[in-house]
Amino acid sequence: MERAEEKSATNKDEELKYDGDHLTVGVTEDMNLPKIKNIQYKEVNLDSLTPDQEELDALIITKAFFNEADKNKYVNFYKEVKYPVFFVGIKGFKLFAFTTEDMNIENSKDDNSAYIQGFKNTNGEKEVFKVYKSKEATDKEIFIQMFDYISK
Repeated sequence: MERAEEKSATNKDEELKYDGDHLTVGVTEDMNLPKIKNIQYKEVNLDSLTPDQEELDALIITKAFFNEADKNKYVNFYKEVKYPVFFVGIKGFKLFAFTTEDMNIENSKDDNSAYIQGFKNTNGEKEVFKVYKSKEATDKEIFIQMFDYISK
């Protein structure tokens, strides 16, 4: 019986696919992300990014970089950035810790927040994206949801 469950879980992971266009995704520091067909991760430094970085389709800011990414000096970048930005592992606090001046991780705690929170600036508004991670969900599964959103 255990063997059948094991096979089922393996088949589920093999069935998970991202079938969208090739994406180049900038990542701050932690490059230990799931390998997914058509996705190229590129390690980036937030200080050197521009809001209209043409070679990037999106930006992932990982938990290891949150303490730096929530500084006021990046708020204008988040307001102007032309590609989607995602914070992975953000569960425990809200997205506005990064995007609002004088806010930070410490004063934006929320135990009901999503594991991935992101946004795209569209017509002067922030279009927000969230993925809640269930105990059964794999990292690959939730990343595919994020990449499907990016490719739309």
